[in-house]
This record gives sequence, structure tokens and C-alpha cells, in this order.
Amino acid sequence: MRTPLLAIEVFVLALLVGCDPYKNPTPTNMQTPKYQRFLPVPAATPVPGTMALDTKTGQLCRTVSVKFDTKVWDDTPECIDLFRNYPD
Repeated sequence: MRTPLLAIEVFVLALLVGCDPYKNPTPTNMQTPKYQRFLPVPAATPVPGTMALDTKTGQLCRTVSVKFDTKVWDDTPECIDLFRNYPD
């Protein structure tokens, strides 16, 4: 009678040792999540589609390097400059 009970005890012990509910599995290939850094701004711009929001810095930027006659437009940084100055 002791032999079957011992076999059951060994089996249960083997199951408990192999299962650790508090151990977090670590993925072997962890990548940073992808995101869209520059979001187009559909606002009243000189030309539609020429402004974007840099989600990393929170700044508005120009998507083209065209000069217009407005000071606000010319003082706005270009998106490529923000990308070079603040890389991911």
C-alpha cells in the first residue's frame, strides 16, 4: 500500500516543482513597440498636409521646406530637423 502512495507523492511533487506561478517568462526577442511619430495635422495651413505633430517632442512641425509669407510658418521647425535633433 505504501508503494502506490509514494508514486503519487513523487508525481505530485514533480508537478509542483515544474510549475512556478510567480516566475515571469522572458521573451527571447523583445522589441520596442512601434508608433507613428509624426501625425498629420488637418488644420488651416497654407497648403493642406504640410503640418504635423511630433509625438515625441509635442511640437508642431513643417513637412516641407517651402517658404511662405507668414512669420509663424517660417518660424515652425521642419519635421526632419526634429527627427535629427531628437532621434528615437
